[in-house]
Amino acid sequence: MRYMNERKDWKIKVRFGTLKDYFKLTQQDELGKKYSGKDADFPVLSGDFFPYSDRNHEYWTGYFTTRPFDKRFQREVQGHIQAADIAVTLTYAFYKRWGLDTQEKFFHYSSLMQSAHRVQGQFLHHDAITGTSKDFVVIDYEHQLLSAYNGSQSVMKMALQALITQGKVETPYVFHPETVRRRYNEPPRKVPLKLGEYGLRVFVFNPLPQYRQQPVRLLVDDENFIIKKPSTRHHSMSDQSRVGRGRQHYCQASPVRGTHFVETQPQEERAEPIVIENSRLRVRVDPKTGSLMDIEDKLTGNKTVVNLCFAMYRSQGSGAYLFYPQSGSTPLISGIPVIRVVEGSVATELTVIFEPYIEQTLTLYHHPALLSSALHIRNTLSIQTLDDREVVMRMKTDLRLKKAEFFSDQNGYQFVRRRTNMNVQLEANYYPLTSGAILDDGVRRVSLLSAQPHGVASAEPGWLEVMLDRQLRYDDNRGLGEGVEDSKPTTSEFVLLVESRTPSLQRPPEDEKTAAHYVFPSLLSLTLNDRLQQPPQVFYSLIESDVFFASVQPMKTALPCDYLMLSLHSLSTGNLQYNGTSFLLHRRAYDCDFPAHDLQCATVADSVTFDGLFSGLGMGVQAVRETSLTHLHHKRSLATSASIELTPMQIASYHLVF
Repeated sequence: MRYMNERKDWKIKVRFGTLKDYFKLTQQDELGKKYSGKDADFPVLSGDFFPYSDRNHEYWTGYFTTRPFDKRFQREVQGHIQAADIAVTLTYAFYKRWGLDTQEKFFHYSSLMQSAHRVQGQFLHHDAITGTSKDFVVIDYEHQLLSAYNGSQSVMKMALQALITQGKVETPYVFHPETVRRRYNEPPRKVPLKLGEYGLRVFVFNPLPQYRQQPVRLLVDDENFIIKKPSTRHHSMSDQSRVGRGRQHYCQASPVRGTHFVETQPQEERAEPIVIENSRLRVRVDPKTGSLMDIEDKLTGNKTVVNLCFAMYRSQGSGAYLFYPQSGSTPLISGIPVIRVVEGSVATELTVIFEPYIEQTLTLYHHPALLSSALHIRNTLSIQTLDDREVVMRMKTDLRLKKAEFFSDQNGYQFVRRRTNMNVQLEANYYPLTSGAILDDGVRRVSLLSAQPHGVASAEPGWLEVMLDRQLRYDDNRGLGEGVEDSKPTTSEFVLLVESRTPSLQRPPEDEKTAAHYVFPSLLSLTLNDRLQQPPQVFYSLIESDVFFASVQPMKTALPCDYLMLSLHSLSTGNLQYNGTSFLLHRRAYDCDFPAHDLQCATVADSVTFDGLFSGLGMGVQAVRETSLTHLHHKRSLATSASIELTPMQIASYHLVF
């Protein structure tokens, strides 16, 4: 560069440019064109760059789903790490309040959490989260995820035991997780709880900054027991259902309102639809195919056709990166499935077993009212015996859409409109689904919320299909050098929410030129998705001691529904000493056209201060600084009595000192 600039006869000046230089020169160029009348409008690109094709009309849309077992594994690890971070922060703050030593305990917790965070960061590498690594590398990633899962779970059990006993019983560790992972290539399993002579204690940790009431499922070895609350009120049990090993029961958690058993009811051969319902919804299922038929809102009488079925594509060139199917799909199942209905006072479940590939469970909760407003779907898919197949769950609705289009989220932040181009093949119309997809015709909205990432498309107006798993023999010549043939039994969870706009706000489908490029989810959808993404953490203890009959409520003031606590993570120095706490908040924008009810949280934010939010910690917050997201840049210092106020879609980052 110096040589070129020294050559005067070349008449050039070369230097490194930055993005700031690029945009400055581009703006000057466009202003010049505008003043000269050559170009009146600055070109604008909205949305993202999906789907991507590098050559020969081959689209990189397969990796949105490749190796779904690991994608779900990562999402579970993420939830564990977030909950463990909160538990560590609360333990540090309460230990200071109780006058106990914090240094040794914080060092131990931080060393385990540092390893878990590093695994999380490592797996977000593009060849890990995308599922496009070689088989032996995938196994190594899964071992790492397992260590992060178990490590963060260990931190939680140690921190919660310290909190629930006020630091009196630190060792031996008598808290145990109710759900565990034994091996890197197996799904999580519930621990059969042995009640014994003195029973056991169950502890539920809620990582959300809002009040929470929802069922928790336990696996116990006895059908006759009672739930005893700290207030000494008792709840007796009567009915039961045997599901696999031991017995599986529901209990109401946070606060506990009791446990109810359910019983299996076999369905005889019948022509009329199978109906399951609660106080809000009536769901009909075809008895011959096991497919969901429609959902009726019992409050409004509105019935929406939602036909749910499974199909598969045969590959003609798909690989870890590419989705390249032969034209058209075929049904995954051709025979009559096994259908089981389980009814109880807390929930009604309908399980459809499509042997040998998939088991689908549709759940309608009766309590609480928030969860009863949606249909909960759980699929367990096993396609190891299939060859060169890609399996989808297809949803056909009667929404009156003029064109095949839907909205999917960008990293859980914004829902962007995806229009299907009928002039190109299906693989060119697949998009990533991070946490949800929406169909909206101006009158009704169908939201499919997902606990794990997938690829999603809309082949016809009112349709939505989600790719669940892929088993591929051949390489797609994009650098991997092998197919994807290590499929494992994989569970996927969804929440299906059907909503109707307030009558005065209903509108016809928008014209393509005037339609918005994005939408916002409803407040009900946001609240349900929070509970899907951050499940309660459940632990138990076999020790008989009244010291455990305590509860910890560090946040005396709950945040409004549209506030999401992204992080409450204690930072550490290079030698793992406490260095303040990272507190990240996100205020989500939401669509006000849909009624909001039974949300368990406030819709209007009262004045919330840092002191008020953490008043349960006793000593409270000593210092607050607003910083950049990475805490590298200081913005301003705030009083601990300052109100927390965010505008919609804003993410704010604070550095707290307890």
